[in-house]
Amino acid sequence: RGVASFSITLAHGRPELMPELPTKVVGFKPQIDAVPWLLTKVMHNLGDGGYTTALELEARLEEVPD
Repeated sequence: RGVASFSITLAHGRPELMPELPTKVVGFKPQIDAVPWLLTKVMHNLGDGGYTTALELEARLEEVPD
């Protein structure tokens, strides 16, 4: 598909996040931080561990730096 993917679960839930929202990540390798990501799946969870948000992100490979 020519897509890079990235998944993360946030320790604190973010109710404003939703699929198709462009986003940026910070604090990873410079090659990852530099990519314009798109949220493709957002799962909000409320359980014994509190409120968390799990994210799946995608970016087209031509946007990923070498």
